[in-house]
Amino acid sequence: MVPAQCRVLMTWHPGYSCRACEVVTQARLAEAAKLNSLDPRAYLTNTLTAFAKGHPSKHVDALLPWAVARSVSHSAVV
Repeated sequence: MVPAQCRVLMTWHPGYSCRACEVVTQARLAEAAKLNSLDPRAYLTNTLTAFAKGHPSKHVDALLPWAVARSVSHSAVV
C-alpha cells in the first residue's frame, strides 16, 4: 500500500518515487517469489541484474515471479 503522502506527490509529480514505496514494492516482489517457490534474494538479484544489463522494459512480464517460476519448472522438466 502506497502511503497517502506519496500518492499525493505522485499525482502532482509524475515519476516521483519515495523510498517507502520502493521498500514496499521490493517486499511484495519478495513475497511473490516465496509464493512461487523461488529464493527471494536470488530472484531480486537476478531481476535487478537483468535490468542493469539492459532487459527491455516492454518485456518486464517475463521477469515477474510467476513467469520466472514457470520458466524454471519448464526447463527442469526438459
